[in-house]
Amino acid sequence: PDESKPSWVLLSAESAANSITLLAIDVEMIERRSDKLRLPVTAALVRCEIPEGNDAPTTSTLFSGFVDPSSVDAGWASGDAAAWDYKEQFTGFTHADLLARRDAGEM
Repeated sequence: PDESKPSWVLLSAESAANSITLLAIDVEMIERRSDKLRLPVTAALVRCEIPEGNDAPTTSTLFSGFVDPSSVDAGWASGDAAAWDYKEQFTGFTHADLLARRDAGEM
């Protein structure tokens, strides 16, 4: 190897922005007991703005709503509620709740 050529390149970047924007996705899922397949039922997109200096970050919810799990597996709504773990402590919704939301066109 040629020792005169550097093996590392130092890059530096400067931002013209006065803050950093972070995006986070939060998805709540149900899980089929037989094979652990997970289907989304709710999703949220959250933005966090971190300003330059010591100012506190601000957060805002850009989207929060239901996701229709039928696009992955239509069988979730088959009526066999025992086949799925609805993780009610996390999602806040039972099988009947989610069916009602779907039937109301909220998914």
